[in-house]
Amino acid sequence: CLQGCGRSPAALTLDAVLKHPDMVGQSELPPLSALTVTVPGAAAAWEAAVDKWGRLSLSQVLGPAIELAEEGFPVAPSVARAWQASERSLRWAARGQPTPFLPGDRAPREGEIFRNPDLGRTFRSLGERGAKDGFYTGRVAEAIAAALAKRGGLMSVGDLAAHKVEWVEPISTSYRGKVRLWECPPPTQGVTALMALNLLEQEQVYPRMTASALHAQSEALRLAFADSLQFCADPTASGCPDTAILLDKARAAASWSRHFHPQKRATGVVPDEAVFEAKAGPDTVYLSAADRWGNACSFINSNYMGFGTCIVPDGCGFTLQNRGNNFIVRAGHPNCVGPRKFC
Repeated sequence: CLQGCGRSPAALTLDAVLKHPDMVGQSELPPLSALTVTVPGAAAAWEAAVDKWGRLSLSQVLGPAIELAEEGFPVAPSVARAWQASERSLRWAARGQPTPFLPGDRAPREGEIFRNPDLGRTFRSLGERGAKDGFYTGRVAEAIAAALAKRGGLMSVGDLAAHKVEWVEPISTSYRGKVRLWECPPPTQGVTALMALNLLEQEQVYPRMTASALHAQSEALRLAFADSLQFCADPTASGCPDTAILLDKARAAASWSRHFHPQKRATGVVPDEAVFEAKAGPDTVYLSAADRWGNACSFINSNYMGFGTCIVPDGCGFTLQNRGNNFIVRAGHPNCVGPRKFC
């Protein structure tokens, strides 16, 4: 499977983070800090997916998005509400300068036409020149590095130029002996779903949407997220266990027996004090599609939190994600912030 996420900057050491002004009074990376930006992976991932599985060129695939960016589209009600909720963060990240995401110095309202010609230009460059020349080097890469440097970030054009996608073996588990489910391996969070299924199959099957069924599902997910917050990290990091250990059925049975109570919520399930304050997000951007030939695609493409850091590189038309907020700021933790790490 295709792992498209980018690494942290080479200069992002734990010592550099602890001494950074953004960390004054903080125990974890602030979500809008330039320190949370890892190398953007979407552009290379799109290109790799199209090259391996597509029938159209990257320019053709990006064509409808370029049209929407240049000609505009009406803002949907739910998007307008989310946009308005991020207005203050977008304004803060702009540092008093105009931002394309606040036309007229405000978020677009429901039904208004939003245009983003800068993004159209970025997508045209990506489609015509490819990810390496059209995004990870040249104008776009320089704009990314400059925007982050202005805000205390540590990413260099060299970090961007070094980016490449990873082709990795998927991981899987069986569920009640009837189906096998597959996910991308760590550092992505797919292992959480598989651990939750291993836990859930320890309990009897309840009728859908009953209190017993919802309680068991909630507890399985809480226990799985507790483990993923502790152990889901760059696979090369010290202390990151093999996924076979995390997906061991006997381990799931022991955990369920130890923690699950049919009538109440388990307590004390987070195994490491360094992640007590970490919160699992409620949602993400996900798409799936299947064609008439039986091919199917399962794809996550996300800014991590809403508009991410809300930082917009000049002339590029997109905000930079804040996936690095997922790092733990403590020496010895498998997911501790560090140079050229996945998170």
